[in-house]
Amino acid sequence: MSLTRGFINLLNNQKKSPINLSLLYNQLEYLKKKTKTEQYDISLEIVTNEEIKKFNKDHRNVDKPTDVLSVLCTDQEFTPPTLPPPENGVYDLGDILISAEYVEKYAKDNQLEYTDHMTRMVVHGFCHLLGYTHDHDHDWRRMRAKEGWLRKFLKNKFKKDRHDFVFNNNFRSSLSDEEIKNRYKV
Repeated sequence: MSLTRGFINLLNNQKKSPINLSLLYNQLEYLKKKTKTEQYDISLEIVTNEEIKKFNKDHRNVDKPTDVLSVLCTDQEFTPPTLPPPENGVYDLGDILISAEYVEKYAKDNQLEYTDHMTRMVVHGFCHLLGYTHDHDHDWRRMRAKEGWLRKFLKNKFKKDRHDFVFNNNFRSSLSDEEIKNRYKV
């Protein structure tokens, strides 16, 4: 439970793939602005294939790694564009887990830019936290439209930061863009 509204928590639990957490932080902050969810807390954890496989098995009964999993912090049902209700006065969208190893391999195998594909997974996970699903054809189309809309804004805003990678840049912060740039020399 976070006492600060709008908190963004990032953690890199792997060392195999390069990660720019400051870029991911800025992307999440921008996604929250675009979706009017600034008051909500959110966590993004970059994990290994083994970690995401275990979580996938424990929580979805699927015994294999995947690229991204999202965990809502509410059991109450809501449908986009309605936002998740606060739980005990706390606005929390939930957690996104991404296997950087899985994303990097998928990008390489499909001749995609790794950074672009990582952004796609962040947006995909974020959309799930907003209540979008791809269980049925009409849900999938609606989610893809939302993802496309959000990626368009991210692509235009963060073009210059695409190849700025760092390893093990773990931080928990609700710093401004300027504070992040100064502190982490981005």
